[in-house]
Amino acid sequence: MNVCGTRELMMSPAEPQAGATRAQRLTIREKAAVAGCALLALACFAYLFAIALGRRAGLPLHGDETYFAMCAIRGMATGEVMAGCHDNKGPVINFIYQLVAIVGDLFDPFTLKLAAAGLLAVILVLGGSLALRWGGLLGAALFAALLALGVGSSPVTLQFNTDTTGAALVLLAVWVLTMPERLSLRWRALLAGTAIGVALMTKQTFAAYALPALWWLVLAGWRLGPAQRWQAWQAVGLFLVALGLPFVLMGLFFLADGRLHDFLASTFLYAATYGRGSSDPLAKAMAYRLLGIQGLINGAPLVLIAVVSASVLVLVRPKPEHQVDRYTRASLQLVLGMALTALALLLSAPVLDVRLAITFLVFASLAGGGALAAFAPWRFSSGAFALNRFGTATVGVLVVSGLLNVWVANSVVRPGDVSFAVEPVAESRGRFGYVYGVWPQFYYFNGIVPASDVRTRPLCAGRCG
Repeated sequence: MNVCGTRELMMSPAEPQAGATRAQRLTIREKAAVAGCALLALACFAYLFAIALGRRAGLPLHGDETYFAMCAIRGMATGEVMAGCHDNKGPVINFIYQLVAIVGDLFDPFTLKLAAAGLLAVILVLGGSLALRWGGLLGAALFAALLALGVGSSPVTLQFNTDTTGAALVLLAVWVLTMPERLSLRWRALLAGTAIGVALMTKQTFAAYALPALWWLVLAGWRLGPAQRWQAWQAVGLFLVALGLPFVLMGLFFLADGRLHDFLASTFLYAATYGRGSSDPLAKAMAYRLLGIQGLINGAPLVLIAVVSASVLVLVRPKPEHQVDRYTRASLQLVLGMALTALALLLSAPVLDVRLAITFLVFASLAGGGALAAFAPWRFSSGAFALNRFGTATVGVLVVSGLLNVWVANSVVRPGDVSFAVEPVAESRGRFGYVYGVWPQFYYFNGIVPASDVRTRPLCAGRCG
């Protein structure tokens, strides 16, 4: 057994590769499902971009985008890299916005939407290629359709912010870890740890996604023979070193630039001030949180059904006819672990916000689409033309419901849009200005360069913005 390949870690050479074989023998109904899912995803994403570039052409997807844009513009005006904010997050998002500012105008919402579309494309390519490995074309099409319904019913999840950027980085880590027969396990652990470490420097809560990755690596090492197990533990050590590497490198950069205190404050101190007190009992608070999460995903019930189905298929030992190779099962277990981690973060967030749902939607769609296509449970149901017909009708109703929710979510005025109504200042574009409080929209829509670093709301005493 060779430690260099993921497949060798998770399966014996004689076992079948389920994703590849099923991709070559799709039934007529499955081919129709592939075409239907692909058309559904294209229609949803086309509709979302038509709205974003149509009647909402002059508005960002969310007010947070104006905040990050103003931080980047302030940093570029002062000549400082990864500066311009006193925030409770890591500095990576400021750096990415400054890179975007080199090629586009951050005062133009189209630039922000183009960057958000680029992040979505990265997520679709990475997730689609993973689902293709496990479930063939059907898996990739199911992933795209589920994600389209999920984000379509909560369109602000597509904004160009820390959550979307971090989701793409964690998905990259999963893609690298499960890469078959390309790089040694140690190299994959190093690269995956670095990707999650960068995500952590985007937003600190992404550190939680290191836990499913570590579990996956430990499981891989446990399944090796004693002679090779030491190399797998080396991979675990390299992953942990790589996880902290971005923090160390950024700390050294800010130390050399004389701004280490700003970096440490944003990473630790300011993050500790986020949240709000509550006198509600824990049971009541959790009940409200569960209702809030249900509200986030009720626009796409198929996503919830898919991830529950994935949990049953991946975690419960199936009948012999449902078996897939150990590589596919182990990879889907990792993705399901990421989805459950995202759900746990939603439950524990100080303030439940739809923006936090993007990582859950990505990994729930990937786990659901990949598992349903890889295990293909409908092929083994007994007696089942009536069952198949009932199942098809149920899925049809849920798809129509999801499409209606996508239409409703994008046809109403969003509550946050009122914050975009600012009083215009004549001949202000490109000039320096200052307003007390947290009001990045004032700078953004007037084209004003902030005359001081922009603060996040928890850091502003008294009434802010």
